[in-house]
Amino acid sequence: MTTIEPLLPLRPLGLTGLRATPVAVGTSALGGMARAYGFEVDEEVAIATIEAALASPVNFIDTAN
Repeated sequence: MTTIEPLLPLRPLGLTGLRATPVAVGTSALGGMARAYGFEVDEEVAIATIEAALASPVNFIDTAN
């Protein structure tokens, strides 16, 4: 099994041939959808969230709204 961290093995992503971590970072609340959830996220927090995700072993960032 290929791993990027001992606790985050890469798994097949459907039939795409891509492999993703089993943990994803959800980002719908970082943009306009935050208002639908009853709050707002300022740009600095949104950027810091993405930067933290990129620095982590997670390789799956869900950008769907």
